[in-house]
Amino acid sequence: MAVPTIYYKLITHWHQLPGLVQKEISTSLKNFRLMVSGSAALPITVLEEWKQISGHILLERYGMTEMGMAISNPYQGERRPGYIGQPLPGVQVRLADEKSNPVAEGIPGEIQIKGPNVFIEYWNKPKETVESFTSDGWFKTGDISLYENGSYKFLGRNSIDIIKSGGYKISALEIEEVLRSHPNIKDWLRDKLPGYKSPGKYIIQDQLPRNVMGKVTKNELKKYFQVSTMKHFISLFLAALFLFWGCTNLNSKKSDKRVKIIFDTDLGPDYDDVGALAFLHAMADSGKAEILATVSSNKHELVAPCIEVINTYFGRAGLAIGAPKTEGVNLGSPQHWADSIVAKYPHTIKSTYEVADAVDVYRKTLINQPDKSVTIVTVGFLTNLNNLLKSQPDNISLLTGKELVIRKVKRLVSMAGRFPEGREYNVYMDSAASEYVYKNWPGEIIFTGFEIGWDIRTGLKLIKSDIKNSPVKDVFSISIPLSAEDKDGRMSWDETAVLIGVYGTEGFFDSVRGKIIVNPDGSNRWENNPEGKHIYVKQKMPVTQMSTFIEDRMMHVPI
Repeated sequence: MAVPTIYYKLITHWHQLPGLVQKEISTSLKNFRLMVSGSAALPITVLEEWKQISGHILLERYGMTEMGMAISNPYQGERRPGYIGQPLPGVQVRLADEKSNPVAEGIPGEIQIKGPNVFIEYWNKPKETVESFTSDGWFKTGDISLYENGSYKFLGRNSIDIIKSGGYKISALEIEEVLRSHPNIKDWLRDKLPGYKSPGKYIIQDQLPRNVMGKVTKNELKKYFQVSTMKHFISLFLAALFLFWGCTNLNSKKSDKRVKIIFDTDLGPDYDDVGALAFLHAMADSGKAEILATVSSNKHELVAPCIEVINTYFGRAGLAIGAPKTEGVNLGSPQHWADSIVAKYPHTIKSTYEVADAVDVYRKTLINQPDKSVTIVTVGFLTNLNNLLKSQPDNISLLTGKELVIRKVKRLVSMAGRFPEGREYNVYMDSAASEYVYKNWPGEIIFTGFEIGWDIRTGLKLIKSDIKNSPVKDVFSISIPLSAEDKDGRMSWDETAVLIGVYGTEGFFDSVRGKIIVNPDGSNRWENNPEGKHIYVKQKMPVTQMSTFIEDRMMHVPI
């Protein structure tokens, strides 16, 4: 058992050791029966990294001298990051407001305790004893928590960790967790937290006052700064604390301007997906994007091999590829371009059934990326994202899928729907998944609808070019002559989603904010709302100009 500071120091020391020594230590740590953290809130970043080193999920629990242990994550069972768990047997817990009235689930309140574990009195201090209990006998801990999803989440000590600002109760621990995870605090923090939670002032401090257990003594920090309000004091403390966790220079690292993208495609029933993936590889070669993974929402056996063919052609054979392991759509290419390029070009995957579960690919990719850094571009069915949102903690991450999305994903760009209303293929082919994702996605979604891609035609310039041995050119050369509606080029639905994922909408499209509603028949309608998290785009750049912009990038050859 140790306080979080000790685990952090052990992690820091472990990273300074030679590889063989690290391996020996990690092997030895796996032989421990139990590892416990207490006496201070355990940062999720410490819990995650210690798990990678030791194989152990630290057991966090909550207690005080006056009552021993009262709340704990289970010895056997799920231990949720950021939560202190459930009441121990025989212990009663309630959360109450400042007048000791119980609060509703999801509302922060003071932790109050009843049970045989609670002390009777402070020795020779009758006044303090009376002040520490409610009129109906509950012990007032002075700590703030909220109860959600069957577990208590610790927000901090009311006297030192809870900031009252603009009518809100803000947990300093929440802001500290954000500060630990990114070097460019000032600008990035404003994207990560609401404005009312962002510190108003930053001062760098080399050292922090600590007690004998290594815990920061927050009240002592007041001596470090001449400030007029507690709010400024907390802001300074947060900036100083971040230095302790390893950032010594706010400007020491330049942010990576490349957009980090996971590409989710139904590649097969249509071939604009191939143009979209070629566009994305062109963006990666130009330094504008980083492709993190390429996953399929289509279970057909040739989809993963085709994705690998294109990735290999562009020099990225090692990109992670996944596909659904649940029920899902299974459709091939009616023009037979898929079997043609699989027969002609190098690849190692023989069938989509060989690749990893798309959910595992998502979880492994997201957990290893900086917070709020990932853009997901989906140009197919919403099967994978439905499964991701519903995924539970596992050996990849202690976070649920929804928690991973909240923490790691910046935005979702979806080629789906007709706007303001209509019925579109990607939505209705797995309408249950579409409805769930669009209703439960915690962040921003940008939609490029059917009506956008219909008018943007590409492919003719590509197939007339002198490019040799290109699977992208082969796909369009095979498919365009087989359909009269493609005589002016193929509709570029999926390419527009990648364009938005990389460049954003400015200069290309106008935006309408609101909310998409998926109807039972798989059609969709739209509710305008200037504060809505959903956005659908309307054409702004002239169609011919955008067609040229897209096709020039589709024609990119490997560098």
